[in-house]
Amino acid sequence: MSLCSGNDLKLKDINLDSYGCSFYFQEGVVMDVRIDWLVAGIGVFCLIGGFAIAYFTLGRERKKDDKADGASVATITSDMGYVKSGIEGINTKLEKQADQHLEVIQRLSSVETSVKSAHKRLDYIEESEKEK
Repeated sequence: MSLCSGNDLKLKDINLDSYGCSFYFQEGVVMDVRIDWLVAGIGVFCLIGGFAIAYFTLGRERKKDDKADGASVATITSDMGYVKSGIEGINTKLEKQADQHLEVIQRLSSVETSVKSAHKRLDYIEESEKEK
């Protein structure tokens, strides 16, 4: 059984104990693997990998959130501009109506004065008719 194609090491024996595993090769090379250290190493590797994935995912989501927040702020700002221009238009119309109302009051006052004068003339004409 060949483990490495370059060195042609052949496995002779495997010894398992409570702390790990020893591999004995025909060429006399012994490789001891402690299971507890192997499991701890895999755990640390997975932990660091998990943190890296979470960090990069959080960064990407934060960028998406920033873009979405920017778009909503732009929408709100443009809507506020429309509301402001609408209020300015209403104020302009209100000022025009106030001017028209003042003009109508002035005209009504002059009509009342004219009617009062006409009424006095009618009264004078009636009195002069009665005297005849």
